[in-house]
Amino acid sequence: MGEILETTESLCPVCLDKIEAFKLKEGNNVYMVKKCEEHGEFRTIIWRGLPRYERWRRPKTPAYPPKTYTEVSKGCPYDCGLCGEHRQHT
Repeated sequence: MGEILETTESLCPVCLDKIEAFKLKEGNNVYMVKKCEEHGEFRTIIWRGLPRYERWRRPKTPAYPPKTYTEVSKGCPYDCGLCGEHRQHT
């Protein structure tokens, strides 16, 4: 099957529900794989070839924006518009 590099969260592209996802390495390619109970599995390539994904990837340190424009209501990613839970600058 391949090697799971990490788990994450994503959205179902059909219903926009938040679902679990993982990054799957097969050879030099890395895919985002996610499954919605209602709409099935989705697989998208997110890295192809060299340099290898593992050599390019760096640990992320959250950098919350100094000023937010929306209140946290439903949580990420539904409150986009730079809510207080946003973990990177735009």
